[in-house]
Amino acid sequence: MDVLAGRRMGPGDRGRAVVSPQRRRRSDAARSPAPPTRHLLRRVVRTRWSVPSGRDGGFEFDRQPDYWDPPDAVALVTHRVAGDLRRRALILAMQGDREVADTLTPEDWQEFLTPDRRAEMGAIDPGLLGGEFLPRYATGQTEIARIVTDSFTRDIVSLRARLDAHGIHYSAYDEYPEAELPPVIAPRLSTEGALTFGEMIAWVRGFESGWHPVPNDLFDAWRDGQVEAGRSLAEARDFVWIESPFYPQLREYFERRADRWLADRRSGTRA
Repeated sequence: MDVLAGRRMGPGDRGRAVVSPQRRRRSDAARSPAPPTRHLLRRVVRTRWSVPSGRDGGFEFDRQPDYWDPPDAVALVTHRVAGDLRRRALILAMQGDREVADTLTPEDWQEFLTPDRRAEMGAIDPGLLGGEFLPRYATGQTEIARIVTDSFTRDIVSLRARLDAHGIHYSAYDEYPEAELPPVIAPRLSTEGALTFGEMIAWVRGFESGWHPVPNDLFDAWRDGQVEAGRSLAEARDFVWIESPFYPQLREYFERRADRWLADRRSGTRA
């Protein structure tokens, strides 16, 4: 795993200047068994943002995944792994990177690490701890996307879906369960089937933050905060991104929004 300490694994891996608050552990919940087939019924999304639909700009907004049937073998093995750089190392190993594969231990392939292994990784590079303090999955719950930040400890927000007899319930989990003000506040949302790509976008755009006032867009507010903290516009643009094996166009959609943020700030305007 130490081979990843100096490797660029995502946008904005430059000049980590923002130190996160002290991490706290969340009590573990039971690991989730494989849930039953999801309901295929009418879906309702309540959010302050409109829901894109159809096809536009190369995006297929009506595409609807199955959260309990990952799209490929790599996603099947890695999409529930908590640690972000550890997950990326597993992906590289499965894609044939022997240098990375040789550094992995059997425990590194597990969803969550033991405290001792976590301490070993933190001693190498605090950035290796990103995601390692996320809570365990509740019964019937899985991760469907994650928000990644270029903070000192690479803080992660895990977006999860939980299936029960009443439908699918969505929530966001960060690594600071005892913080008075959470970094992300997600709108309550339940549906009878998986979110379409457009519905997923609308849900994420409804997120708010306890750390920064959000006049318009959560990610834009975080980027503005990075500029105020001394980062360049280019560095702030790459501070946060979102990704998902179930919504392969999700990152590209929000990357285009990041480009618009950068263009607006360089021209001196705000959305």
